[in-house]
Amino acid sequence: MDSPIAVKSDHHQLNENESSQCDVSRYSHVLEIYDFSPELKTQDIITSLSVYNSRDFDIKWVNATHALAIFSSRTAAQGALSMPYYNLKLRCIKDAIEASKLKCHESSECLPYKKRPQTSSMLARRLVTGALGIKSKISPEQMAEEKKKLDEAREKRRTTMKSNQDIWEGNVH
Repeated sequence: MDSPIAVKSDHHQLNENESSQCDVSRYSHVLEIYDFSPELKTQDIITSLSVYNSRDFDIKWVNATHALAIFSSRTAAQGALSMPYYNLKLRCIKDAIEASKLKCHESSECLPYKKRPQTSSMLARRLVTGALGIKSKISPEQMAEEKKKLDEAREKRRTTMKSNQDIWEGNVH
């Protein structure tokens, strides 16, 4: 006599307790973009959202008609939610489909969006040319310009840190 064999699925399902963890308190900076045309591309969504917002967000796809918009803060997400879009529908993650909640819950990609700082290729170029033993083909003027930009960025960072320290110490005028 054959006994029934129970098959256990490895696919993770959100139960009620986990679903309630995906609420505004933890993911208030994430919005679901839903019911849009499957022909839309990431750049189309970014362009639509950028009309009203600065580019302080990222897009993570869930499926062909659902994506997550990950903003840098709750305020930015609320601002985006309050704007009218002709080709997109937005809603809070707590009202999203289970697949979106699951992606948000299981992924470290849903951390608040942080814009990557400006970089320079000067160090990489110096390391590569040094390792290969070749002379750099960049002009001295371009090199001086890159160095000047780095110095300006360093000074700006130093000034920002000093002003933040002054605020904490109460030295604001």
